[in-house]
Amino acid sequence: MMKFLIAVFVITLSYFTTQAQQLSGCELDSIDGMEVMFIVEEPPEYEGGYTQFYKDFKKIAKFSTNPAKANISFVIDTEGNIRNFCSSKEIENLEELIENINHWKAGKQKGEKVPVRLMLSMSIRWG
Repeated sequence: MMKFLIAVFVITLSYFTTQAQQLSGCELDSIDGMEVMFIVEEPPEYEGGYTQFYKDFKKIAKFSTNPAKANISFVIDTEGNIRNFCSSKEIENLEELIENINHWKAGKQKGEKVPVRLMLSMSIRWG
């Protein structure tokens, strides 16, 4: 069982590392002298969960019928702020919109707040 868990962890870590490296500007490995983590004991949480995050994003974004898919990545720092935003596509105002949704609880590792990189896939229709 332990070998299985280690294999899943390594595969997951490899996937997230590879995905982050494919996004322009996501090579950041530290913020404020602290290592940026991908997997932690207590991941960052958005107030109300990811469903609420997408609802809040939808409230402030202007939509049209031309969808664009984008993989986005950002770091939630130790204060719960979004930093080091990057996207697989250049979409007007996307960074500004995401950075204005700052209702995050910082992630923790061994009881200490740490910066954590999150990756999301979004289908966006801009107006």
